[in-house]
Amino acid sequence: MSRKEINGQIPTVPVNFDLYKPIRFGKYIEMSNELSMLENAIENGLPFLMEGEKGVGKTMAVTEACAKTDTSLVTFSCSSGTTMGDILGREHLYNGDSVFQLGVLPTAILCANKSKNKRGVLYLDELNALDPEIQKMLNPVIDDRRCIYVNNERYALDDGVKFTIIATQNPSYYSGVNPLNEDLRSRFVGKVIEYPTSDQIAQVIDWTDIDEDTIQQPLLSLAVDTLSMKKESKIDYVISVRDIALFTKLYRSFLTMNLSPEECLINAIECGLLIKYADAEEREVVRSRAQDTFGVNV
Repeated sequence: MSRKEINGQIPTVPVNFDLYKPIRFGKYIEMSNELSMLENAIENGLPFLMEGEKGVGKTMAVTEACAKTDTSLVTFSCSSGTTMGDILGREHLYNGDSVFQLGVLPTAILCANKSKNKRGVLYLDELNALDPEIQKMLNPVIDDRRCIYVNNERYALDDGVKFTIIATQNPSYYSGVNPLNEDLRSRFVGKVIEYPTSDQIAQVIDWTDIDEDTIQQPLLSLAVDTLSMKKESKIDYVISVRDIALFTKLYRSFLTMNLSPEECLINAIECGLLIKYADAEEREVVRSRAQDTFGVNV
């Protein structure tokens, strides 16, 4: 392996800024005031933390806020396996030479400095899945230092640049989560995103061809039941708004197969809901509740 250094630095792979331009994904319906609060955080460079169940629309809210404010967006899905190299960068081999690939944090800093409106967002999904030692890497950028050192080079936010770290986290009763470092948490403002009400879900789901009494209301009831069962530690997965939307699409697809409405419903429950549960015992718990709720034998 060839290791060419220039002034003590390994050559850095250039950032493709076009990859981080904001993109709007369809119509977004605000559940409470989360969108306006995100826009305010972005426009003022305030670190923002959102807590809520999986699938309630946290990521879509962030992308919508960045699109509306025309703000560059660097995203990263955190996990227990996230390393310092993911956040800051790492050396790797390219065409026989050693090069340095920037991590998401210096990449987001460069994008913010480069943007025409001097704003940038680093979106960290499931921040509390990170090891506490990895969480600490964010502190220098959030506080008054506004910089980090990577590959023997200083990456600093330019004067006047509004840089926002937006993070999401799952509730504390989720498995595989770590408490946020107190020093880091104290730097965030934020909002708890509650599980949407039936009326709110009805605004974002296309209920065309979905019978209200036999499917729509039982489906919403089952989703709320799984949230309760999650809090009681009976299951690990909550049926989300995303799952409900997918269920309706799946049900319609079965209607085109010359199946009876009941067969379509049973197939949609099996393929669209029960498949979410890898644990056999949890799957049976949800299966039993689905049979009672829908009144069919699954």
